[in-house]
Amino acid sequence: MPPTQLHLIRHAQGYHNVREDYNLPDTLLTPEGEQQMLHFNPKLRIVALPELQETSDFACDIGSSIAQLRKEFEGKPVDFSHVPEGWNDKKSGRFRPTTGLTEQRAGEARRIIWEESEGTVAVVAHGGFNHYFTEDWEDSSSGSGE
Repeated sequence: MPPTQLHLIRHAQGYHNVREDYNLPDTLLTPEGEQQMLHFNPKLRIVALPELQETSDFACDIGSSIAQLRKEFEGKPVDFSHVPEGWNDKKSGRFRPTTGLTEQRAGEARRIIWEESEGTVAVVAHGGFNHYFTEDWEDSSSGSGE
């Protein structure tokens, strides 16, 4: 059964946002970003979807390896079953930052969420990717460039 409610959320504040330094790799949340996350119920089912990653290949938009993520979130209720090795490779494969591939990822993310979720779902993604996910380009420009 598909979701009955879908909430699309831009990720909480990270150090790359505050410093406007997009060369910081896979940055942590600031104290304010951590406070923003406290609004969520800790009993959430968390599913990591690599399709939701940001549209650029700036260092701040390239995630950690799956091994690093499993170690970082050990003991926490995060399902990494959708995350393959190489999900963070933005130089080759389907996660390259091109308009066509990003549109495909957005479609796949919508399909996964529609087919595998029910009840209330919160999608936490990135500002640029959210335009692709919703196909809403108001106050933005279509495409990430190729």
